[in-house]
Amino acid sequence: TAYEDPSKVARQFRDEGGVIITIEYLQGNETRIPMYKKLASPNYRLVNYENRKQLKAEALRQLLCKANCFCKRKWVPYSNDKWDAPEGGCYLPVKISSTQRLANRTCYRKNDGI
Repeated sequence: TAYEDPSKVARQFRDEGGVIITIEYLQGNETRIPMYKKLASPNYRLVNYENRKQLKAEALRQLLCKANCFCKRKWVPYSNDKWDAPEGGCYLPVKISSTQRLANRTCYRKNDGI
């Protein structure tokens, strides 16, 4: 059942575009639980204490912002970061060859020929 092994439901949720953030809270000499990594979206797994550093709220805030950053429907991100969030803005692809020439000319004029 999903209660015994939630990884199937988590995978289905991620496959449909959902993002899962996990926070593992280790105490004393406890070791990491592999299920947290299995459930989390890539690069969305946090541990309360790692590499001699305490987890800060800023790390969770950053992941929440990344998880909720996306382009409008039919728009494409300029590039994606390691969290698969859009970087450099989003654009609407247009299939008109003349727009490239117009963009080049405008850029050339605004940048003094550079």
